[in-house]
Amino acid sequence: MRLAGVLLLASWSLIAIAYLRPPEYDEAYSIFLTAGDPRPAWPSSPFHPQDVRHFYAGRTSLPAIGQNLRAGDVHPPLYFWVLNLWRQDFGPGWFTARLLSVLLALATLATLAQAAKLAGAPVIPCLLITLFAYAFAYTSTIARNFALAQFLDTLGLTLTLATLKTGGWRLKTVAGLCFGAASFTNYLAIFTPLATLFWLTTRHASGRKPARLTTDHWPLTTSFLVFLPLDLYFFAAQHASRTGQFAAFRPVPALALIAKDSGAAIFGGLPLYAAPFTTPAAAALLIFFLACLPFTKPAALFTLTALATPAGLFLLGLMFNNTPIEIR
Repeated sequence: MRLAGVLLLASWSLIAIAYLRPPEYDEAYSIFLTAGDPRPAWPSSPFHPQDVRHFYAGRTSLPAIGQNLRAGDVHPPLYFWVLNLWRQDFGPGWFTARLLSVLLALATLATLAQAAKLAGAPVIPCLLITLFAYAFAYTSTIARNFALAQFLDTLGLTLTLATLKTGGWRLKTVAGLCFGAASFTNYLAIFTPLATLFWLTTRHASGRKPARLTTDHWPLTTSFLVFLPLDLYFFAAQHASRTGQFAAFRPVPALALIAKDSGAAIFGGLPLYAAPFTTPAAAALLIFFLACLPFTKPAALFTLTALATPAGLFLLGLMFNNTPIEIR
């Protein structure tokens, strides 16, 4: 009953945010791409909405979406394919497109509840902390690929936990497919399965028993790797399409951005809203966060998956000499 109440609260909250939040440029790209023209030649003079209806109400094919992404974007196609089918079935409206993300977010929360049960964590606090974290509310209410990637990674992680209790190659295969599909939704989602595989290979390692990828993990690993050629097919065509978008990599500023981004994922822009008391507000939130730490129960798997993306972003910046961290 309490779980149903939290999901009902989440439904009302996320739908309200999706309805009230102003539109963003990246969302317009999602709409235009799935309508057949990712960067339309918008009129420079006054026009009637009916004159540009085809820019957002048109239809296109899945191969055309893939080709447009390879030609001028930095994302894989799975979300846009799903969004294309969703808009064809439920209509071309902006709010309608956002409702796909809301639905995926609710599925994520339901999956997270099962993960909490499997891990022995308190279910309702886990769901409420997630729901009211800024990053979750933001990514769950915009027409972008984040919500689908989060759902697939969460489902893969939950199924991985389930396999520790039940075993079975079928469940492991599905977990790997979920992880692979997450990377085919957003390349950065790959850090979660990599951290999970690292944990699986090292959790029983000791001085006498080194870490190794046992045959128990092959169903998960193999099914996950199925998606990597598809990722590479798109990434190879896209990797140079946004040259100059990010500043050159510098370790200290990059670490500062990662720290700021991690704080914003939980608290959003609350310190900024407290101007001219930005510094005291940020300090108070940091103290609140640190005060909660003694009441947490660390788990190696969740610690690794939480740190995987910030560490991965830092390594990507080091490899490609840019700072791929944006705060919105």
